[in-house]
Amino acid sequence: MSIQNIEAFYKHALRNPALVNSLMGARDMPTFQRNVVELGRNAGFEFDEDEAHEWIQQKLATQATGELTDDELETVSGGNDEQAHHRFLTWLVSIGTVH
Repeated sequence: MSIQNIEAFYKHALRNPALVNSLMGARDMPTFQRNVVELGRNAGFEFDEDEAHEWIQQKLATQATGELTDDELETVSGGNDEQAHHRFLTWLVSIGTVH
């Protein structure tokens, strides 16, 4: 279980529009975190809700700066993944700021 597994699952999800849509079906952050863990486990990626929470907070902080990390650049270098990445992060920020 690790942040690396979450990042690997994220890369996997970006290449699977149905999976991204499933993740984006959550209406709040706790539901999203549970869904990430469940869908990740179903896809063979093991991590827990605490690790998912930490990863999400990192993504939200990165999104606030408006810059991609080297890992994110590597993940999205290829076209459609970049669009999915930005759409997903925009959505994540929207539920992350709803209280």
